[in-house]
Amino acid sequence: MRKTCLLFLLLTCSNVLFASSVESGAKLFDQSDFSGAAREWEDALREGNNDPHLLYNLGVTNLELGQVGKALTYLIAAEKLSPRDDLIQHGVDTALAKVPDALTLDFPKSDPRYYLHVLQAFTISEVCLVTVLALSLLTTLLVFKRFKAPIGNLPIKMSFGIVAVLSTVTLARYSISYDWGVVQREKAVVFQTPDTKSPVLFELREGAPFHIIKTLDTGFLKIRLSDGKTGWLAPS
Repeated sequence: MRKTCLLFLLLTCSNVLFASSVESGAKLFDQSDFSGAAREWEDALREGNNDPHLLYNLGVTNLELGQVGKALTYLIAAEKLSPRDDLIQHGVDTALAKVPDALTLDFPKSDPRYYLHVLQAFTISEVCLVTVLALSLLTTLLVFKRFKAPIGNLPIKMSFGIVAVLSTVTLARYSISYDWGVVQREKAVVFQTPDTKSPVLFELREGAPFHIIKTLDTGFLKIRLSDGKTGWLAPS
């Protein structure tokens, strides 16, 4: 009982601190103290409150500070948690418009997964939940059928079809669940191989988003851009 009370007290204190930081950040933002607002909201984030609108606030604040790379990092994280939020999507679009390299958060058109972007409106958890519910329905029907319940073959066939379709959708959604990185420094060099002595392929400027294909222990990242370019990004 004492442990339960202590846990409740800790959770309550944590929530109070989180609310306090969020409110303080909002007041500072209204006063155009964007650096102060960012500090308060980052404190709230460190408390473990991974709220999409808190991430959105940090993204917008860093845009005001001219830190496009940092802003886009927060906004992408917010969009991943809440993909159908129009406000967050507007923030992402606004940040991308400020990226000098004119890149997007898409696969290149040469990749078949480019045409699955509509599925990004749903989180993987949502798609999996619907699939599990459909599978549960199918299992229930099969159990009833096993015990001679008056159930025809049509509902079972339809359930099989729904589960098959949803399973395919789940796999497709998972296939486009990838990690995005954002260039945080003023300029980043992309090499042909994971070696700074290898030929330079191209350079990226702050805010440029990239899809992370592979990560090495040395810190090198194999990346792909929305225009189809690939290469190795050296650690910062």
